[in-house]
Amino acid sequence: MSATRRTHSSEFKSEAVELATRSGRSIAEVERELGLSEGLLKQRVRKAKRDGEQHFPATVA
Repeated sequence: MSATRRTHSSEFKSEAVELATRSGRSIAEVERELGLSEGLLKQRVRKAKRDGEQHFPATVA
């Protein structure tokens, strides 16, 4: 049996990146708080810094 892969909205991703960069807490702490896999938020923060405002285009449901 395989694990179900969760998907997050662009809004969730952006808010998570903002929380990680502006809260004063470590990225790992924010990952645990949000229930994200280890390292996932760090990747998103790097992508946001690299891509700027357009880092998470709207997802289509």
